[in-house]
Amino acid sequence: MFLATHGLAGVGVLGGDFVPVRLAFETEQATDDLCCVSEAGTRMFISAKHTCGNDEQNFGATVKQWVKQAPALAPDDLLVLATAELRGDLKMLPAALDRRRRAPDTPAPRSEQKALAALERKIDACTDDPVVRERVVEAAHVLVVNVVKAGDVDFDLGVALLQGSVVAKGHGRAAVKALAEDFHTQASTAFASGLDDWVKVLRETPIEVFADGEGAAGAAANARHLALSAYRDWLGAEEGRVSLSLLADDLPELIVADLADGLRVAVESGGRRRERVSLLAMTRRWPRLLLAGLPGMGKSTALRQLAARWAKTPTAALPVPVSLPVVADRCGRASDVTLGVLCEVAAQYAPVEHRKVLMASLERACHAGHAVLLLDGFDECGARRSWIADGLQRMLAELPAGLGVVLSTRDSGLAAARKLGLAPVALATPDKLGTVMHRLLQHVADTHQVDEADRERWVELRRSWLDAARQAHPDIADVPLLATIMTLVVAKSATIPVTHGRAQLLRTAVQQSVQDWEHHRRGSVGTRPGQPTAQQLLDGFTAIGSRLMDSGSASQAQVRQAIAAMLANEWDIRAAGPAGELITHILQFWDQHMGVFVDAGDGAVRPRSRVFAEIAAAMAVRWLADAPLREWVNTAVGDPDRDVTLALAAELHPKVLNILLRDEREPGFATRALLAADVLRHAADASNHELHVLVTLLADAAEEYRDLDPDGAASGWLCMVALAELSLPTALRTTREQALERLCADDQQRVIVTALVALSDAATDGTALCPPQVASVRAALQLPGRTRRISDEATDAGLDLDAFERSLPGHLQVAAASIPHLKILGSDMVNRVYDLAGLATVETYSDLVQALEDAGYDVPMPSWRKTINAIVAYALPELSWEERQMPLLASAARFAETSPELSAQQRWRLPELACLFSLLYLPKVTIGDVRATFAPGQETTRTEWLRALAVAAGLDLALVAAQARAMIAELHNAAVPRVTDFLEVPVAGPMPAWDASRLGERERSALLAAITSDSGWMAQSANRILQDRTANAVD
Repeated sequence: MFLATHGLAGVGVLGGDFVPVRLAFETEQATDDLCCVSEAGTRMFISAKHTCGNDEQNFGATVKQWVKQAPALAPDDLLVLATAELRGDLKMLPAALDRRRRAPDTPAPRSEQKALAALERKIDACTDDPVVRERVVEAAHVLVVNVVKAGDVDFDLGVALLQGSVVAKGHGRAAVKALAEDFHTQASTAFASGLDDWVKVLRETPIEVFADGEGAAGAAANARHLALSAYRDWLGAEEGRVSLSLLADDLPELIVADLADGLRVAVESGGRRRERVSLLAMTRRWPRLLLAGLPGMGKSTALRQLAARWAKTPTAALPVPVSLPVVADRCGRASDVTLGVLCEVAAQYAPVEHRKVLMASLERACHAGHAVLLLDGFDECGARRSWIADGLQRMLAELPAGLGVVLSTRDSGLAAARKLGLAPVALATPDKLGTVMHRLLQHVADTHQVDEADRERWVELRRSWLDAARQAHPDIADVPLLATIMTLVVAKSATIPVTHGRAQLLRTAVQQSVQDWEHHRRGSVGTRPGQPTAQQLLDGFTAIGSRLMDSGSASQAQVRQAIAAMLANEWDIRAAGPAGELITHILQFWDQHMGVFVDAGDGAVRPRSRVFAEIAAAMAVRWLADAPLREWVNTAVGDPDRDVTLALAAELHPKVLNILLRDEREPGFATRALLAADVLRHAADASNHELHVLVTLLADAAEEYRDLDPDGAASGWLCMVALAELSLPTALRTTREQALERLCADDQQRVIVTALVALSDAATDGTALCPPQVASVRAALQLPGRTRRISDEATDAGLDLDAFERSLPGHLQVAAASIPHLKILGSDMVNRVYDLAGLATVETYSDLVQALEDAGYDVPMPSWRKTINAIVAYALPELSWEERQMPLLASAARFAETSPELSAQQRWRLPELACLFSLLYLPKVTIGDVRATFAPGQETTRTEWLRALAVAAGLDLALVAAQARAMIAELHNAAVPRVTDFLEVPVAGPMPAWDASRLGERERSALLAAITSDSGWMAQSANRILQDRTANAVD
């Protein structure tokens, strides 16, 4: 309490040089009673005794601790004896030590000499090292304090220190008493606390606590608390908010819970691109990121959602959102770009009374390294980007490496932004975009006051339309802007607007974007001389996209030339002046307004997403005559860069489908047949003659492949599945059945294709499965998966997870198609579909689970997760939440009984724990392997296996254990407890290498047990390490 009152008042002890800011009880240091840290970072190691004389029990024990502590002391650290009374020879020890430091050449009274000699004798009894002896004497101090009750000298001193500076007059005694009671509790629990905690103790009483940024330390801390609380509330209020003002200014903001959880980025890892990694996870795991994204992808929204989530998370780094264009406006050169300017911009919307304190608090957090600078709009700085980057680079070099930085930019800013050395990631499709679209439909219904009696049906009907559109063309979900427009198109439709498939949907979405813009921006489009009409804008979209389709980018001049050709051919506008003005407006509309075809700042125009160029090129087919059209189709068939465009064109234009369905057998006709089958599955209609041609094309292609190499056989199977899944009239079904019977190589293939035919026919007829169809589907579902065990594998070649139980080809397609028919197939088939989902990879099984949930079946697996926690919850539904929530974390927490105190950064970043989990990241791990790994009775094997992996990777077991316990505590305190994605995100920097030479006998025994277990997951990793293989990850 004595130290805390001095710290709150900002007054030093021991001569005024040491101002306390943190206290820890019962530490693991040699001097373990109490450790106090000053505002300068120096430490005071305190041995507390009620009274102390020159004896062994008190003074001798204290000096022994000091001697043990000496080698670990920093230059300015102190060794302190705290006591209420010194006795005997030690009474003058404080004065003796003070004289020795301040005036060593002056003669000392005999009493001081005796006290110093007593100390030296105790030291000599513990060590004969003269360096240690001198270090102990130099660091030794004595605090004689009496703070037991009111009236004691130092109790009353504490009252005087706080009263009038930290708390209001008349409240000093209550403040000291509150602190004393709290420290009594802390001492009994080996707790640690700091200045902010002491202020919190005072705030939780009726005491009036001052808030003054320039006042005493406690008052300044309270001012910071109030400013930061208001700041966090302001940032947190943005969580889940989606603004619709651009496209629908009659709609208020939409609130979508957990919007931040769905944010995803693509990241390079191990030489390949991993899509859809959690942005929350990446920014927590990787301190510094360069977030790239084209216009409209949601970069600013992403940073706002990061700030909102972290503002509401007590353990998170403090978010500092900064608009870089505002910074550029305030600065004139690189040297003007300082942390102070950035924090000033971040604090600009705070209430005036908090602004100055908030700015200082943000700077303080950045200097401590427990903050994240969220730097938005770098590309919008234009020509100033280069010196802004130079200024940021210089500023960051002077700040802690642990300070987080996320800088967002369009591609046009990438070159300058790379100076900062940030890890590049690309903003990907949000995982929650489908949820947002569903919520938007409800939002439209509520806002536009759809009749309450019809509202539920109105929403459900349009939701089904929307889901059908997303299934027909998943690429639409990659573009938040078009996804929003598509949802608004559906909301405005009286009938289903997507019956013609994905191509029509994309075209409608593009058309709607023009119509909505024209409606909401009257006066800027097509209403003044020189402004393009809506149709000219659409034709401009078609011309630009088709020009970019092949090359991916084109110069401004080339794009302008393509638009000019369109205006001349379609609108007979050839004069340079009028055409040039229209071209400029068309380019600006699709770049600056819609962010579809964008200028990256280097003079090149690129599609924001390839899907824009593909639908534009498909729309441009209408401009081709018959002969050029046939040539275009023949060239596109077999070209992987044009397959999507060709499919879209076939949906939009019947002539294209007719060319695909010609009854010829040229080389590569199988590709043409598979493409036509895919088009017919999505939307397009065909005559019975065309369907008959397609049946024979697919059958002939499968037969041609049947006797080829394994790759050819796989292609033949694709043709057979496409044939089985065709939607055919009754007249053609016998022909298909005969062809498939001829093509099947074995009974398993025959059972699966028969089931696929039954499911396809039922879907085509819109009827329930008949008894023979039920029997065929049940037979297919009941086929056992292929199983090979570890003993079948060559151990010197390592293990492959595919060697363990997995599904048959086509098995999961039968399972997915059977879900709508499970009521008639029988309740036992629900469990069988569960089992088949367990044979799928982690990336695949969630689709089956989601379909089961949508069909109304109770699925124990939470489909919104793909983490170890979710897999275990699915694999082991009989376990309680506590037992299945975090088995790997619980195992890691057992690595060490005691663990070091974690810094704020370690508690937030959890680097060692995350590294261990990165070594375990297995996108292909099967549910069967998870069941084996987390089966009852496997706790010891699993824990020892995990510990051995950590040892082989060279990780600090105590730190891993401490961080695992911190994560467990975080999960138990979370509103929605779950293992966070960041534990499975790739590590920031090189992965640690597994090294078998680090293993002891305990670890080798653990790995041998793992390799003989039923879990391929454990076996594979153990096998690799025991063979002394260095691996960067288990994959």
